Amino acid sequence: MKTMILLTYQNENAGTRAGVKAGDVIVDLTELLECKEVIEDVKMLMEIYPDAVSRIQKALDCLDEKSDVHKFQADTAKLCTPVLHPTTLRDSCMFEVHSNNAGAESDLKTPPLWYERPIFYYQNPNSLSGPEAEVKRKVGDTTLDYEAEVAFVVGKKGFSVKAEDAEEYILGLTIFNDWSDRALCIKESGFLG
Repeated sequence: MKTMILLTYQNENAGTRAGVKAGDVIVDLTELLECKEVIEDVKMLMEIYPDAVSRIQKALDCLDEKSDVHKFQADTAKLCTPVLHPTTLRDSCMFEVHSNNAGAESDLKTPPLWYERPIFYYQNPNSLSGPEAEVKRKVGDTTLDYEAEVAFVVGKKGFSVKAEDAEEYILGLTIFNDWSDRALCIKESGFLG
């Protein structure tokens, strides 16, 4: 299967919509899939169409025959976070060196539990923003920092998923810049700060 870039965008002062990048253009998924309701983001896409990726691929293969589908230059759209309102947002430290270095400032070592299973913490799912968005800091804050991370976007519900089955649940990847107040992180979570 080809790599597919799904996204959420805003264009021409309209509300948000899900799209797929096809070369230098974005194709509106509401129109491409002939959906009766506006598909506002990638999460809504997956809720309406659990088989969205294969359905989109089939529709893209016939795109030349569909002259009424809205397409526009990708550089004219305002990109939003792919999932506007995620149910949950978790962050995890997966690299031992990073975990050890993160706790160095607070004299905390990586706990033994880290070696047994992934340790994560919940982020505020209401604090997401898309690329080019302004990041605001508290007045007087001097420890705001970010980490460029890779985020897995889970495409279907699961519980106690086995490692060998995980790929079935991952819709895709996106870039995630985790903005953190380092001083506050050290107080709250120590080695994850």
